[in-house]
Parts: sequence; C-alpha cells; structure tokens
Amino acid sequence: MKHMHAIMTGEQKQQTAAMRWGSLVHSSVLENKWFAVFDGAARKGKEWEAFKADHEQDDIVTQSEQEKLDEIRLAVFANPDAKRLIESSRIELSLKWEDPGYGKAKARLDGFGEYGVIEVKTTSKITPGMFAKQFVGMGYDIQCGWYCEGQMIVAGANSLPACHIIAIESAQPFDVVVYRVPEMVVRVGFSKARKIAMAYRRAEAAGVFDGVSSGISELIMPAWYGENDVMEAFAEASAAALFGELEE
Repeated sequence: MKHMHAIMTGEQKQQTAAMRWGSLVHSSVLENKWFAVFDGAARKGKEWEAFKADHEQDDIVTQSEQEKLDEIRLAVFANPDAKRLIESSRIELSLKWEDPGYGKAKARLDGFGEYGVIEVKTTSKITPGMFAKQFVGMGYDIQCGWYCEGQMIVAGANSLPACHIIAIESAQPFDVVVYRVPEMVVRVGFSKARKIAMAYRRAEAAGVFDGVSSGISELIMPAWYGENDVMEAFAEASAAALFGELEE
C-alpha cells in the first residue's frame, strides 16, 4: 500500500530505461507517432542541450532508436493478427467508472474493439512458457483483469471482454506473437485487482499505508538456493558434533 500510495499521489515519478523504451514502442506502434531524432554522437554537450531546448514538447530519440522503432512497427503490422487487432480497435482508450466496493476508478487501455481489450508488451522472452512467467511476474494478469472490469462496467455489459496481448520481442529479429489471455486468468486478475483496490480504499480511509512488512521478517531463500552448499554445511555440522561426542 505504501508503494501504491506513492504512485497514486505522484510521489514516485522515476522512469526507468525499460519504461521509457516501452512507452516509445507503444507510441510508434499504436499511434505511428513522430519523434524528434537527435543524430549527435552523445546525449551531452552543447549540441545536445541546444537540441533539447528546441524540442521541449517532443519525445527525443537517437537515430539508432528511430531505426529500431521503425523495424518494430513494420514487424508488428507484418503480423496479420496483430494488424487486425490494432486496426479494429479504439487506441489509447481512457476509462472512468465507479464501483460500490472501491469507489472511483480509471484505466487507460492500449486499445479496445471487436476483439476485446488489447495490450502491447515488449519482452525478451517471446516464447509461450517464458512469456507466461513474465506475464505473472509483472502482474499483467492484474492489469488485464482491471482493464476488462473497467470496460465491462463502462459498457454496461454482463461479462468480461476478451483480452489479447501483442507481445513484441525487444531485440532482433523483433518477433511478434499475439496471445489470447484465457478467461480464467482474466477472472483471477479481475479478483486480485478488486481486492487491491478495496484494500487501498481502506488504507486511505485509515490514513495508514503499510509497507511490505512490519517487524522482523525471516529471509526465505528460493527453492534452488545453494543445495550443495546446504548439504555440505549440514554434513560438516554433523561431523563436528560427532567428533565432539567421540572426544568426550
């Protein structure tokens, strides 16, 4: 809740390199946006400062970034399913709604149309198994559930819309895969999103936004952690205890 509050109130504004690149890809693919291209050697010095001053209202990219964005856009529209989803959708759709459980809410969808909600994601793990891990690890299921719930409420529908992910490989050969999110996953994400939204409203009402944990927490190692080292340490401890008994 502490981190969510920082985002909700605008206190957490830092944009990572990955976030910036994802935003550029979205703008290029979904809006065919124009960027100011800086062809200097480095983003520093008088030349760079002068270029920034002349393009304060523009998104600035380097020549190599623009070439990469052009390749990605071509790859996306060369995929017939991705092309159909984008061209049949309203792009960058803003939603606002109200729910009895958590009050006012909003969302900004990459797109919505006859095939349901669409989201564009860049990834270094384009294969189904690897992308599924990223999908869960990054909370995309919660995002999809929230977007689909918002669209359902705004449209006055009785069921959640379908949801598709246009996954774009972030490096050559810029493979593009369209994944349909299973309805069960959307429903699970929908349930998680509602619980989070309601918990936030309770924290807001109480004026207390808890962090990750309170008190002292036991550090739990991942399942793969130092299996051989653990066995060796256990063997050494057992040997030491046995040696002590023999000495006695």
